[in-house]
Amino acid sequence: MYKYEIHLHTSGCSKCGTSTIREMVLNAKEKGFKGFVVTDHFYHGNTCIDRNLPWNEFVEAYEKNWLEGKALGEKHGIDVIFGIEEIYTRDMKEVLIYGITPEELKAEADFINYDLRQVYEFVNRHEGFLSHAHPFRNRGYIKNVNLPPDPNVLHGVEVFNYADFAADCNDRNLMALEYAKKYGLRQLSGGDVHKADSRLGSSGIAVDRPIHDTKALAKIIRSGEYRLIVNGRIL
Repeated sequence: MYKYEIHLHTSGCSKCGTSTIREMVLNAKEKGFKGFVVTDHFYHGNTCIDRNLPWNEFVEAYEKNWLEGKALGEKHGIDVIFGIEEIYTRDMKEVLIYGITPEELKAEADFINYDLRQVYEFVNRHEGFLSHAHPFRNRGYIKNVNLPPDPNVLHGVEVFNYADFAADCNDRNLMALEYAKKYGLRQLSGGDVHKADSRLGSSGIAVDRPIHDTKALAKIIRSGEYRLIVNGRIL
């Protein structure tokens, strides 16, 4: 099967990222992964892109890092897929967005003012996929840690987040799993990778055919035709 990490940050767009997209490509190849999704922090998150830029220029600056990784990935047989992580409330909680292209973002200049329902509707219009990232994460910067969003404005939930497994003895992941089961949401696994190290390879999804772009990724996740990677094992 082909393995993909679907929650990953780089130093090119995320202030918290410590590895370049080049380092991530080489690390993914070393770990035997077919690719990864670059879900760097977007406009309201911990981005290192200048928010004072005009909207199209902001998106292009964000896109540039992914394009660099995509070109390098093609040389190494690694699929580098476009994605987004965005904050959606004042509680500092975040969602992962798949299946939306830079061009579609550029055409949606009001995106920065959207609430979660409007983001969900935008993603739906383009047949994308909206997932809650580490929904019950317990960190000092997050408020109301036990309060999940409305399940009616989500397609899926990150039920295994490797960073939370390491920090919280898996309790938060178990809460996320129960939440996903209760509301019939797609279950996802992500490493929240910020550094090219041993974490890359411990989570993600496994599929029976390569995924070359974000539209194909969203289609596969929506269909449920994938298996979770948890602690390095395909379930």
